[in-house]
Amino acid sequence: MGVLSRAKMLMKKTKWLFSGKYFKYVQTDYSNYYKIEVQKSRFAGKSFVVTGATGEIGRAICFKLAGEGAKVFCCGRNKDKVAEVMQTAASQCDGELIPICMDITSLQSVTDAVDEMMTMTDKIDGLVNCAGQSAREKTRDLYLQEESVINDIIDINLKGTIFCCKAVLAQMVKQNSGKIVNISSVVGVGGKSRHAEYSAAKAGVIGLTKTLAIEYGKRGITVNCVSPGLVPRGDMKLAKIESLKKTNQLGEICHGKDISGAVAFLLSDEADFITGDNLIVAGGRDLGLKGD
Repeated sequence: MGVLSRAKMLMKKTKWLFSGKYFKYVQTDYSNYYKIEVQKSRFAGKSFVVTGATGEIGRAICFKLAGEGAKVFCCGRNKDKVAEVMQTAASQCDGELIPICMDITSLQSVTDAVDEMMTMTDKIDGLVNCAGQSAREKTRDLYLQEESVINDIIDINLKGTIFCCKAVLAQMVKQNSGKIVNISSVVGVGGKSRHAEYSAAKAGVIGLTKTLAIEYGKRGITVNCVSPGLVPRGDMKLAKIESLKKTNQLGEICHGKDISGAVAFLLSDEADFITGDNLIVAGGRDLGLKGD
């Protein structure tokens, strides 16, 4: 099969549009792309906090929860950017999408944001810590890595998650209820070459999840983790998209909807007796990490 034929098949399946030498993801119809099967009343009356709301996974989680009736505080560093992204699906949601400015690397910023949210709700039913990133083009062997990159990765992926848990737990303890879902990564489970700082940070998120589950179970609070595989983002070359299929056992591409479904389950009443677990959504990639 030629490159063009493969491109057309991939475009049809994943809604990536060809533009020059890149495939650019275009959000033309959210409901068709993610094909969300919503239980419209499942989260009615619930309030959730989602960090990293403008990313592929964070956005899908926000839309999924609001689509099922929840009030969702969509958090990001740039409130205008968050508002712009959320506007693309606001009309399709039974719940509310509320943009919140929050810098997760600053405990004061997180605390202030939670205080702001509490003026708009009387409780926080769930927190999803989705903000995070790898070093991307700055990845390299650890002995060559810049200290600033290491600090950034640890701050965003681990400290940011700790700060958000700390601030929201203060409210959940008062309520004697709540659910936290932390987003880790399959890289935090099995490691990956040239991603030492990212792997360490994401493994730390899993450890944090288990510890908080032990500490707060008696308070009626569950804490779980979801570890995704590789999810496409932004502009991506055809060769890279094709290579993603080789990173898992199903030969498919992981989408935001795959992660949002897992998160919604862990936030639902059906998961009331689940805590301290790490749900891996990676198409079997953790069974044996395959080349990227």
